[in-house]
Amino acid sequence: MYGIFPSFNTDGADSGYGTPASPSSNGSMKTPPTPMSVHVSNLHDFLVAHIKNIGQLRNSLASNHHEKEYEALVSQFNMLVVIATFTASVIISYLSLVKSIVEKDHPVAFDIGMLLSFFAMNLHFGNIVVAGRGSALASQLPAEHETKYTLKYFHHYLELCEQLQFFATILFFVSVMFLTFFIFHDITLPIILLAVSCFGGLIVFWSAYWKVSMTFRNIMTIVGHVRDLRTWAAQKRQEHRHGNASLPS
Repeated sequence: MYGIFPSFNTDGADSGYGTPASPSSNGSMKTPPTPMSVHVSNLHDFLVAHIKNIGQLRNSLASNHHEKEYEALVSQFNMLVVIATFTASVIISYLSLVKSIVEKDHPVAFDIGMLLSFFAMNLHFGNIVVAGRGSALASQLPAEHETKYTLKYFHHYLELCEQLQFFATILFFVSVMFLTFFIFHDITLPIILLAVSCFGGLIVFWSAYWKVSMTFRNIMTIVGHVRDLRTWAAQKRQEHRHGNASLPS
């Protein structure tokens, strides 16, 4: 009796007379990988291993402990360049305005005020040159991992830029106050403007420029810094010459 009826397998596999199992119903049957997928998988494994090797090599290199300080210096130098450029454009705009008012009636006075303004603008241009050079050097050091220029070297030039900016502000203020007496017809108005400006300037200089002083001691400090930098540069050149002399020919 048992041989008359066909036998069926409950797991869907074919056992003679049963329905053939479809490939989707059999979990053990997988699509063979294509050559492209094998190549992509091997390439992915290679790139992952290569990235790990690069990370280990980067960690083994000597890091610059003052990288954040150099980034802050770059930001300060860039800001000084922006401020000096903007101030120079303000001076040019002011001279253009005053020229249309004063030049016909008071040409000599306008020439004197323009001379003072040009001196102030030249100081701002010097500030741009010094700050731009400092920004370029400070941005190169973290990438090169060198100690050719120390933080003290850059701090000196930051102080120099502050001095140039301060002197330029004083000269431009004198030029503005001088030309103001020729802009107004009544002398009372420029006197009032001068008094209010001096009072406001004292408040600003006392609160914002208290570290910058236009004194003989301050100038001697700058001269001393320049001498220290020259001595430091001479020592670096001497060390470089000794290093080249010690190399075998």
